[in-house]
Amino acid sequence: MEIFGIGLPEMLLIMVIALIVFGPGKLPEIGAALGRAVSDFRRASRELTSDLTEGISQTRAEVEQTVSQTRSELESAGQAAQQSTGSPAATAPATPPAAAPASTAPGDDDLSEADKKWLELGVARDDGEQAG
Repeated sequence: MEIFGIGLPEMLLIMVIALIVFGPGKLPEIGAALGRAVSDFRRASRELTSDLTEGISQTRAEVEQTVSQTRSELESAGQAAQQSTGSPAATAPATPPAAAPASTAPGDDDLSEADKKWLELGVARDDGEQAG
C-alpha cells in the first residue's frame, strides 16, 4: 500500500518522528486538524467539479440551441428562395449576388437583371478601391 509514493515503513517512521516532536497530547489535535483540512479540500474540489460540469452543460445546451435555430432559419430561407424562383431543390446553398465568382461576366445570358446590376456595382467598387 503506497500513498503519494510512500510505503508502510516510511509512514511508520514519519508517525514516530511526529510523536517525538509534537508529543502524545498534541498528536490527536494535529490529526483532527489534518483530517478536517483533507475533508474541506475534497468538498471544495467536488463543488468546483460540479460547478464546472454544470457550466459546461449550460454552454453546450446554448450552443446546440443556437445551432439548431440557425439551421432551421437557413432551411426556411432556402425553402423561401426555392419557392420564389420556382426551381426544384438545389444541391448547394444560395449565395448572395455580391458573393458571385469574379469569373462571371455581366453579359452572361443566364443572369437575371438584378444579378447583372450587383456584378456591375461590385466591379465598379473594385475599380474604385484599386484606384484609391
